[in-house]
Amino acid sequence: MTPAFAVPRVIVWHNAVARIPFLTNLFRGPYDTHFGIVRVEDGEVEQDVTYEGSDIPNRLRLSNPVRRMRRGNQNGSLVGLEH
Repeated sequence: MTPAFAVPRVIVWHNAVARIPFLTNLFRGPYDTHFGIVRVEDGEVEQDVTYEGSDIPNRLRLSNPVRRMRRGNQNGSLVGLEH
């Protein structure tokens, strides 16, 4: 891999049962992704994308606005426990 093309990025999986939760404001760079605990409309709790950096190309994005609209509130965002 050519160093000029290397892009540092972090994927964070938040632990739902952690005694001390990981800080949600760490690793919020343009290529970082967070998976966190979200509460969907029917009250169930699931793990989904809670943060995606702004420079992640559309073809690599994990969040899905259509799925969020179906599972989330009326404005298309998930009802999250953290954002």
